[in-house]
Amino acid sequence: MVKSVGPRPESAVTQSSVSVLGPRRNKLLLMQYVTHTCSVSAIIYLFPLWVAYAFEWGPKEVGYFFGVVGVAMIMLQGGLLALLTKLFGHLNVLRVGSVIFALSLFVVAVSETTRWMPLMILLAFSGSTVCLPLLNAISSEIVEANYRGRMMGMTASASSIGRIVGPLFAAGLLSSQGFSIAWLGSALMVLLLVFWSFTAARQFKQLELS
Repeated sequence: MVKSVGPRPESAVTQSSVSVLGPRRNKLLLMQYVTHTCSVSAIIYLFPLWVAYAFEWGPKEVGYFFGVVGVAMIMLQGGLLALLTKLFGHLNVLRVGSVIFALSLFVVAVSETTRWMPLMILLAFSGSTVCLPLLNAISSEIVEANYRGRMMGMTASASSIGRIVGPLFAAGLLSSQGFSIAWLGSALMVLLLVFWSFTAARQFKQLELS
């Protein structure tokens, strides 16, 4: 007689989650997903409002801009990222991408509003584009194979949290302090990722030159 296979007991699911989150490095890695998606969601929220206020851009101009962002993402993630990681390693590319992301936002926050400033946001989006695939690569390496699916589910949940918090965070800063502080707050979030990539992430030595 063949026994039916039912859903996994709740205790088993909880135990596997605890096993994944047990190591401190896994918790810190999940925090980077929140930080990254929070900052990206914040600038997606801020950008149309900012260019409408500063440059009188309408939906057409904003649409063209995000079309260019999409092309840049395809170019980076479609082939260039693989070449860069092969030449310099996952962590080094992650560090450069996160630094570009943060510095671009800092420039927008502290500089005069000029016509070329949207190019800095394009640069910020380009830097952010390389970060998430590299975080996924690290996630797939640091957990045992039987827990890999659970880890990927947790990273998706962490990213969802960031997508919710990011616009709320940006909206709060914008309404109370204005655009400069809102951009600065977004940049400070990215600095958490930069700091992690140069400190705690150094333990992933197998990805330095993978």
